[in-house]
Amino acid sequence: MWLGTASAWAALGAGLLAEKTAPHVPPAWEALADHRTFAWWTVGVFTFLSLWRWFGKWPRLQVLAWVLATGLLLYTAYLGGEVVFSYGMGVVLKGWGS
Repeated sequence: MWLGTASAWAALGAGLLAEKTAPHVPPAWEALADHRTFAWWTVGVFTFLSLWRWFGKWPRLQVLAWVLATGLLLYTAYLGGEVVFSYGMGVVLKGWGS
């Protein structure tokens, strides 16, 4: 759980660095902004849940919260996929058309 939360922070950091090199294509940037917003929410929620787990109160409620957080994670991943597969951000086509 802690490893997953730490990995989420690392992924967010890598994404923020990658955003600095992304080409400015308005529709793609709108999708990227949504993905970035949900990434921050996802990291925050999983950090909160990891801390909550540390204190061990209300374990049944924690399970429900983890299920909902997993849905948030999946939606954030979906938005990231949309940025790549719908707008081609982060895709380098070497030798295309030559």
